[in-house]
Amino acid sequence: MNEPSIMAVCVIIEDHLFIVGSIYSPPTESLPLTTMTTLLNESRNLILAGDFNAKHMDWKCPQVNTKGRLLSTRLNKNNLNVLNSRTKASLRSDTAIDLIISGEIPETSESQCLPYAGSDCLPILTKFFNLNISMDKHFVPRTYWKLYSSILSILYDQLQAEQEILQMISNNSFPWFLMFEQFLAALKLGVTIWKEVKRKRPSISPSI
Repeated sequence: MNEPSIMAVCVIIEDHLFIVGSIYSPPTESLPLTTMTTLLNESRNLILAGDFNAKHMDWKCPQVNTKGRLLSTRLNKNNLNVLNSRTKASLRSDTAIDLIISGEIPETSESQCLPYAGSDCLPILTKFFNLNISMDKHFVPRTYWKLYSSILSILYDQLQAEQEILQMISNNSFPWFLMFEQFLAALKLGVTIWKEVKRKRPSISPSI
């Protein structure tokens, strides 16, 4: 989507595709309505969480602004709901701009604020009761750090020589450091495997 303040992932639950997105809309910028429509077109099972800076009485905000009116109209048009309208997260005012938006109805979900974590807004936990899933296995990464260190030790002289050559040629080490950063990431990926771990536990509700 090429939007620096938006991130979305696809999640499959019981053969149904869900789009889970995080959005930050700065106060001085327009709402990303086009992107929101794109996500909704991918799946009607949409869950959006974020700071929209949109104020409206529909989600118990004592103030109304232009972004709030636009968002309220868009939500009503697409049968989307704000699930945490009764959850006050801001520590600075009574405005409600941190929203959890979904096609689910508020009665099938529960939102609550988590303890203070250093921000001017409290984290919000939302449980979706209709999305109960049972998990008996999960995958955890295992990185072989000794192998990682051994490979770096073997390549140390070569990497240092390349840095010195590039420094003499261009007097600019930034391209080398960028390459080295990419090399470290690729090396870690190469010495990491994902192991399946089976376990039994009761059904849980996915949370935002």
